[in-house]
Amino acid sequence: MEKDQGINETDYIMEQELQAFEKEKEHLENLFSPDPELRQKTAAYFSKFARNSGNKFRGFFFSHPKTFEILIPALKDPDPKVVISMIQTLGCAYNRYHEDSGVQKALYELFDHADKDVLYATLIWTRFFENEERFKYIFSLLEKKQSKKMLMVLSDQFGKTDSTAIKIKAQPLLMDCYHRKIDAITRKAIVRALGRTLDESTIPEFINLIDLKAETEFSELMKEQILMYEPQERIDYLIKELWGH
Repeated sequence: MEKDQGINETDYIMEQELQAFEKEKEHLENLFSPDPELRQKTAAYFSKFARNSGNKFRGFFFSHPKTFEILIPALKDPDPKVVISMIQTLGCAYNRYHEDSGVQKALYELFDHADKDVLYATLIWTRFFENEERFKYIFSLLEKKQSKKMLMVLSDQFGKTDSTAIKIKAQPLLMDCYHRKIDAITRKAIVRALGRTLDESTIPEFINLIDLKAETEFSELMKEQILMYEPQERIDYLIKELWGH
């Protein structure tokens, strides 16, 4: 009986997915229209659809096997506005509904896109991907001259759960960015990112990288950001390890 009930529930979900997919067929066709304005409007529609919490069909639509198969090629549209809307659509759908295997690969290919707004959107929507392959692109971008806006989003890529190897490689690159001609807000974002790279495995490397006694401005800023953004237990640990008290 329980087995039959499980089969019925599965059939119901599959039916709802198919209905949701059929409902969007016209929009899916319009996404590849020769009319540039129609493609822009349709891509914007899908972006809103993916992010709109009030639409009961979106979960079914973004679980249908063919949905991603059809949407992903739209990332190659010549219009950056269409591409950005589709990055938002696919990034949101991947993070919320279904981790389609093709989405990561397709979005990673956009790290080489010539349009800066496309690159920015890609960084925003891939920063939660639990795949360290993206860091080879992040490191490459950090080595190049970047705008303040881009440095902010690049700094946001690093988290406390990253591997030791990623954290250690990030530290000198982030320090180099810190010493560039940037404003105070961007500098603080970089220092916060450096703070997230610190743990028992990476602190020795960090201490060898910078003399906190000599770099007083950096030292005070690091301490300020730790006190503002870290939980008390981690504050106590970092203050002791970095400053010895």
